[in-house]
Amino acid sequence: MPRSIKWAFRLLSIALSMLLVAVVGVAVLLKHWRKIAVADLVVIHDIGGFGYTITAPDILRRDRAGQRVVILFAYLPGTHNRYIDRIWPDIDLVFIPIAFRRPFVRQFHPDDEHASTVPLFPYWDPWRQPFFAMIGAFLRLVLPAGRVTTYETYYEAMPKCRLPEGRPSMDKWHPFYFRLLREVPAKPLRLPERDRRVIEDALRQAAGGVQKRCCLYLRLRASKDLPDAYLRSGSKVTTYLRAVRHLNDRGYQVLLVGDRNLPPGMSDAFNGMFVDATSLKVSKQFFYLYAATESQIAIGECGGGFWIGPINDIPSMMINNYPFHTGWHEMAIYFKILQDTAGKLMPAETIFSKYGEDVVHTNQKVLENGAAELEAAISEFADCVENSAPLGVPAMEVPGMEAHFWSAEGRSFISPVWLELYATDRPMSADEREARAEEILRRRGC
Repeated sequence: MPRSIKWAFRLLSIALSMLLVAVVGVAVLLKHWRKIAVADLVVIHDIGGFGYTITAPDILRRDRAGQRVVILFAYLPGTHNRYIDRIWPDIDLVFIPIAFRRPFVRQFHPDDEHASTVPLFPYWDPWRQPFFAMIGAFLRLVLPAGRVTTYETYYEAMPKCRLPEGRPSMDKWHPFYFRLLREVPAKPLRLPERDRRVIEDALRQAAGGVQKRCCLYLRLRASKDLPDAYLRSGSKVTTYLRAVRHLNDRGYQVLLVGDRNLPPGMSDAFNGMFVDATSLKVSKQFFYLYAATESQIAIGECGGGFWIGPINDIPSMMINNYPFHTGWHEMAIYFKILQDTAGKLMPAETIFSKYGEDVVHTNQKVLENGAAELEAAISEFADCVENSAPLGVPAMEVPGMEAHFWSAEGRSFISPVWLELYATDRPMSADEREARAEEILRRRGC
């Protein structure tokens, strides 16, 4: 096809995409107009990944407790869970689509080779902000003054805090949110009973009865061309098998959610004690929401899909955590590790003090967690939960940690297993760490 015809077709497709977004957006506003018209605050949230559909509603319902709040959120298939509004008991999250699925065709998110969006027409991001700006302008005309704001304006108004040079001022929402989680109680998040029952019946049938449940969230996002997002992805499913069997032995049925799937036949090999939505033949989106809100413990990697646990007071452990300043509200943390140019693993204190602020490491290699250390760390975490013991060493007590690190602000705990492996000045190769992790396992009787 000649280039001119392709270009003309693309322009037509973009125009149709813009028109469809506008028509559906207006329809969504009309459908939800009653709740918008009586809201004390309407927040225009025109950008953000899945994690923002968890943190933004939770911040607003705690910060504006007792008020009627509506969030108008830009929805992108493959990025957001369209049923997540069902778990919020005291806030309204309204999705306005900016892309649409096309049946029987698989395509990818423009910035993420792992996330399928399957748009009907080419997804044209420049239309997003002008369209939501028009929505905001209209609402300001028809609603009382001060009732409409953007998420940028709302976040910028949060209390000031000390941030390192170069960090965007928007990052002050993390310490603000952690304080709200500690000080302002809120209702737990749950699916409606009808939706829960479908998942519970499938889990019971798979395992042959009711078991304790562990949510396992594994992340696989973006591409190597976007290292700030890609490096937060973790280990393969097979790397977790030893840890999963250990959890099974403790009576936990492990529920896999996130961006990775079980290999065919694996659920049967684990006698239904390691399952995902596909093996259970249930909705992937409902299965995630059930696992994240109903499990007795949660283990996961550093992605927005792992932020529900602390909201529901579920003991949680973040593994394969990266970058090294990150942490979350009262979670146990098990970081990745850096390998220097000579092939040696860098000690913990050096990582925190010299590289803690870095979001992307280029000279050093970022290594995922191995099977033996994951089994040891998860075993230690399960012991702490069962014995009602602290989940690790408080982050602020670990040498090299800074007070403004998320792990410190969130009062995270650093895994004793990670510290035993890496809080040393003795040079160690990547191969040696597996042997040392096996030694820790034997010493702990795992």
